[in-house]
Amino acid sequence: MRQLSTRESIFSSRAMVQRVRRRLAARNDAGLSLVELIVAIVIITVVLLSGTVAIDFALSASNTQRLKVEATNLAVATMEQDAQLAGSLAIGQTTTTTTINTTTFTVTTNVTELDQNGSQLTTVCTSSGGFISQQIWQVIVSVTWPKMNGAQPVTQSTQVAPGQSNALDLSNGEIAVAVNGTAGLPLTSPINFTITPQYIPDPSSPPPYPTPTGGTNPSGTVFNTGTDGCGVVTGLAASAEWDYVVTLTGNPGWVSSNELSDVNVADPSATLTTSAGQVSRVNPPFQMAQGITTAITLQPVKYDCSGGTPAPSCYASSGGTDYAAPVANLPVTFSNSSLTNGQYTFGNGTSAVTSELLYPYSQYGVWSGDSSDSNPGATVTGSSSYLYPGIGSTADTPSPVILSFTGSGSSASVSVPTYDLSIKVAASCPGDTLNATEQSGSSLSFALNTPDASGVSASGMPLGQYLLSGSGGSSGVCPPLLALGGLYVWITPTGVYQSASATSNPYAGTPVSGSVAVAE
Repeated sequence: MRQLSTRESIFSSRAMVQRVRRRLAARNDAGLSLVELIVAIVIITVVLLSGTVAIDFALSASNTQRLKVEATNLAVATMEQDAQLAGSLAIGQTTTTTTINTTTFTVTTNVTELDQNGSQLTTVCTSSGGFISQQIWQVIVSVTWPKMNGAQPVTQSTQVAPGQSNALDLSNGEIAVAVNGTAGLPLTSPINFTITPQYIPDPSSPPPYPTPTGGTNPSGTVFNTGTDGCGVVTGLAASAEWDYVVTLTGNPGWVSSNELSDVNVADPSATLTTSAGQVSRVNPPFQMAQGITTAITLQPVKYDCSGGTPAPSCYASSGGTDYAAPVANLPVTFSNSSLTNGQYTFGNGTSAVTSELLYPYSQYGVWSGDSSDSNPGATVTGSSSYLYPGIGSTADTPSPVILSFTGSGSSASVSVPTYDLSIKVAASCPGDTLNATEQSGSSLSFALNTPDASGVSASGMPLGQYLLSGSGGSSGVCPPLLALGGLYVWITPTGVYQSASATSNPYAGTPVSGSVAVAE
């Protein structure tokens, strides 16, 4: 084969280039193929859609942010309104709607009770600790709107104290007063109480005391526990120099378990300190109940009845020569293991005890007199032996009258025995006054019944040891009493023993036959 010369090769290459150019020109004149068109459309669509999505996302984000701002403002406004109206808030959930710029927002408010650790409480008074945080009620406001597109609800929260319009004042102290009923559950009947500031450094200094700095002075204001047994007072000055005395007062017909009766005893009270931003609580709670109206009758017991012991069958149904009328103004003692010192005495020898409004314990032991020696079931000091063993055996030892109750708000009656003390004045003096001073208890002195025409003074008295004395008559001409055999007498359920001096037990003296003989 003949090889092309250089000149021929150049001309051949140029011809090939020209043919390719003519083909390309022809192709361009024919337009794009279907495949190329589809590819171009896909590329353009992807680019345009990406831009559109970006623009739409930017617009949506801007609108969502605007709605979040409006929802946040609405949540904050609702929360602040709830805090200002804390006194009318109710535990639970409420829902309202508000429309802003054609968008309807749903506002959900949840009010729950929390203590310092966040656990649920029935009331602020129920926790067992001495203090809790003042943040008692938690208010959570949640706001939603249509087409949230995955956005989270806007939520705001705060804490307020129950029932108090100034509960957000965390710079002062707060006191919660709990009152329970007989079953230990919060009392649903409102109980009144007062709170009085007490100056600590020198409470014995004469008034006027300085005024607590900060907070309010609640003296003179009467609060109550409402229907949930929990009264809350806020805005109290929290100072190391002050505490507060909480007193249940102004509750006629109601009696405290520590009080026993609504008379003769100071109103139940508790002293609490306060700290800023905390709640100080009455712990343990007060316990109150509607009292039992109790009629008290003093009945004389004669010694020669069956067995010689003051059993109920020995009570006198009416006065008579065999019975000594009870001395006026005798105190009466009620015992119960729940009482302070186990017992409480009504009356102090100055007025007759005819009725009491008592706390409804299931039962009481009752006797006349105010000393341990007055108790028929008393024991010898330092021993388990009975002080008054009765006749025959210790099984005959008299016991206090038992008064049983079946519920609060009812009435009951009790007959309390007294025991004969007969004194014969040898040389009677008209208007002469005889006295018996007890040698234990409160050392009360009782004016005995006036001697009759024969000079005999017969009186119904509590058990115990007494010092006899006398004074001249109304004219003042009668000399003091002189003892015939001693001035001390010990009254027992089976008779009277006399001695020239005080004795440690009733039987160390001489038994009296008939009356104690004295002279003037």
